[in-house]
Amino acid sequence: MGSVRAWAFLRFCHALSGRVDPGPYRAMTPRTALLYRQSLAAMDARAAGASEWEIGQSLFGYQRSRDEWSDNAARGLVRRTLARGRRTLAGGYRRFLTWQAGGGNRRPRI
Repeated sequence: MGSVRAWAFLRFCHALSGRVDPGPYRAMTPRTALLYRQSLAAMDARAAGASEWEIGQSLFGYQRSRDEWSDNAARGLVRRTLARGRRTLAGGYRRFLTWQAGGGNRRPRI
């Protein structure tokens, strides 16, 4: 928690001296934001009764026939996205909501 306070102090000093604000402690990368959006959208679709194939079609633009679905990498992508969504709903959303609050050096999987 000391590093978060040190960063807050640095931001305060920059504000007092009129320098540019260095920004939040740890900004979310665009890739991480995309993964969160996709996993929550997949969980919403699953809660609405959509199948994995329908989620693959709507979320990732999968356009092949249903017969090709079982042997394709898109099926694994949808399953990993749903697993990430389950982890997020099981408590990982706290990490998403407090992303900029900082924390330890270790970054747990999302």
